[in-house]
Amino acid sequence: MDAKPRDILTRLAREVRRRVREQIALVVGEANACSYCLAAHTASGKRAGLTEEDMKEARRATSDDEKEQTALVFARKVVQDRGVVPMPMWNNSAGPATMGRLARSWPTSR
Repeated sequence: MDAKPRDILTRLAREVRRRVREQIALVVGEANACSYCLAAHTASGKRAGLTEEDMKEARRATSDDEKEQTALVFARKVVQDRGVVPMPMWNNSAGPATMGRLARSWPTSR
């Protein structure tokens, strides 16, 4: 059974480092225009070791790290398109920077 984009994002959010979870929360808060979410996850992001620049980039779904960038773009796409994400973005066979490959390869250190 193929995983749905939301399931992949949920699994990723559970398994990735706290820093990346906060980056994902920031891009989702930005996509939802939720000032409460942005304020809360900015504070949490600081505690997770994110710099001000890291948090600004996360809100724009950008990062110097390819895996973080992929996760942020995917998270924003899920929110913007209400879960309808093109198959190449999360299909395991679509390339090195897809969510399927990312979900299997991401380090799970806290």
